[in-house]
Amino acid sequence: MFSAILNTNGKIGYLLLNSTSLIEYVAPEYMIYEVKKCFSKIEKITNKPFDEIERICAGTIKNVQLISESEIPFQPLDNGRRNCEWY
Repeated sequence: MFSAILNTNGKIGYLLLNSTSLIEYVAPEYMIYEVKKCFSKIEKITNKPFDEIERICAGTIKNVQLISESEIPFQPLDNGRRNCEWY
């Protein structure tokens, strides 16, 4: 998401904005909070005003299905961690 906002013409930005008929994007709801924490950094990198960054973010997020943390199945992650403990 961060990359797509930085460069909407880049590969990641292009995919998020133009491939919704081919790919279903899913992300946790807290992603919005995490991205918005970076807005001032994005402003400095891109020299774009806050309102334009907000508009780009909204356009990018509209193609992402946001799910709550309670919907994320953590069981496979816990199993994977246990399987990797011996490394």
